[in-house]
Amino acid sequence: MNRKILFIFGTLLCSIIAMQAQSLSGTVYRDDSKETLGGAQVTVSDIRKTTLTDSEGIFLFSHIPEGTYEVSVSYIGMTPQTKTVTLSGKSTERISFYLTEDAQSLSEITVTAPGDRKEVKEIKRSGVPVTVIDGSSFSGRGTSIEDVLNHQVGVKLRNTGGVGDESKVNVRGLEGNRVQIYVNGMPLNTPDGSFSINDLPLQFIDRVEIYKGIVPPEFGGDGLGGAINIVTIEPSGGYMDVAYSLKSYQVHDGTVTWKQYLPKQQMYFTLYGSGLSAKNDYTMVSPFVDGLKIKRDHNAYRNFALVTSLSVENRYFDEAEVELMLYKTYRQIQGVASNIRHARSEVTTMGISPTLEKQHFLVDRLDLKFSGIAANYISCLNDTSSYVYDFYGNKLPNSGGGEIGSVPNLSDDRIQDYRYNLNLKYALSPAMSLNLNNNFSLVHTEFRDTVADQYMKTDFTGEASSLTGVIISFSVSNKWLHEKLTSVLTARNYFYALSGKMVNTFYGTTLTPEELDRQDTYWGYSAAFKYDFAPHWLMKAAYEHNYRLPKKEEVLGDRASIVPNAKLNPEQADNYNFGVI
Repeated sequence: MNRKILFIFGTLLCSIIAMQAQSLSGTVYRDDSKETLGGAQVTVSDIRKTTLTDSEGIFLFSHIPEGTYEVSVSYIGMTPQTKTVTLSGKSTERISFYLTEDAQSLSEITVTAPGDRKEVKEIKRSGVPVTVIDGSSFSGRGTSIEDVLNHQVGVKLRNTGGVGDESKVNVRGLEGNRVQIYVNGMPLNTPDGSFSINDLPLQFIDRVEIYKGIVPPEFGGDGLGGAINIVTIEPSGGYMDVAYSLKSYQVHDGTVTWKQYLPKQQMYFTLYGSGLSAKNDYTMVSPFVDGLKIKRDHNAYRNFALVTSLSVENRYFDEAEVELMLYKTYRQIQGVASNIRHARSEVTTMGISPTLEKQHFLVDRLDLKFSGIAANYISCLNDTSSYVYDFYGNKLPNSGGGEIGSVPNLSDDRIQDYRYNLNLKYALSPAMSLNLNNNFSLVHTEFRDTVADQYMKTDFTGEASSLTGVIISFSVSNKWLHEKLTSVLTARNYFYALSGKMVNTFYGTTLTPEELDRQDTYWGYSAAFKYDFAPHWLMKAAYEHNYRLPKKEEVLGDRASIVPNAKLNPEQADNYNFGVI
């Protein structure tokens, strides 16, 4: 759930920019004369801003952060020109362009489609099999990330229910936990599994990277069927954004974001709050009884989020940020096989998340990226009904208690989630680099349910279990044959451990907790190659032997629909990829 907060928070930082310290202005002239050119197109590619000069040849960009940018100017019949400008300290930087006539362009005009941006080109031409969708191709359209992904070959996204329910991504036939989802390179799997990829508005997406098979080692994940990385637009300066939407099935969604930039301290302070309420009361056809239509009238979902962050730039670390978060969800549990009327769950999350980035860390050629999170969950399942119901209006006494399993539950479980991703990249030469990644996760769960204890005549409350996963990967990237051939060789070590005592109340027959004492190690490896035949023609080939470590809910259950299974082993897969682009 905390990842969902980071996910929504990261995207909302990409809202409308309203305040900034620097401006960039200039004038475009014809040749060396004083004749100005009105209607010339001026572009700052680094921040994807474009404008036209006015009748006097003047252009102006406001709200631009300090930094170095490439500014390009083009005009029909003139040779395009690009200059590099650095903004630092001054409130306004001025620059002039002098365009010369292009004899060839005057004799013929060719209409061409714009090429990919530099970032998109670099990813497409990397060694691993990847498809990149530029955010500019779908921004402003009345669609969703589901529609965008479903138009890609070999990729499908489907929602398992209404608002608040899980979205499952399918890449080449593999779906669910086999496909990792990232936002800005950070994995989004969480103990409560509340994240939905459809929560991200399209206008905040810079690009979508679809990895079909091998995942870049710097991501540090363990997806078997590939991965999807959503890169958000990074805004600068301060702004305030308020949004509200009303959708079908009584969905109310509101957000407020305030971000303040302190130019002297080069610090950002952000405060974000959101609230969502949905009844999800649509009608469906029963998969168990022919012709029976079910009104999903116990399917409401509500959430509330409050996040504050402080980030600093250009100190010892190039970027340093810390976030504090509070998140609450309420979810009614809709029945399909039976008519569940009262069962519901509530989760409260509090957490802290640091992020660090630095180039030339300790030595000149070493780059560091670190992201972590420490979160505490209070998970409550309320399922104590003395009656069960069917879809024909009948109410029957319930001898077991509760509507979901065989045992009544009024839980107050505690879950601690600690995880981090550390990536170190060292450039041995312009053609060779080494990458070391350490991905760590620890989920500690404590059972608390006195109602279940009283029903089973047990004393399980206080029993705890832990799930640990560590993935260490080392990769070597090389460029050969005058950079025509690129190779990426990777080795991975997987460590998986279970400890403590696991409580299983699903069937009500387990009278003693299961002792957990398990440690396993696995090895994976991959090789990816790319060969450039021509500027627009290349070949890619890759092989990978990979593992996916079980998640918390798969091993320890979720108290509602997933039965615990401590004997579950990691999945493994051998992936082969070949393509000519």
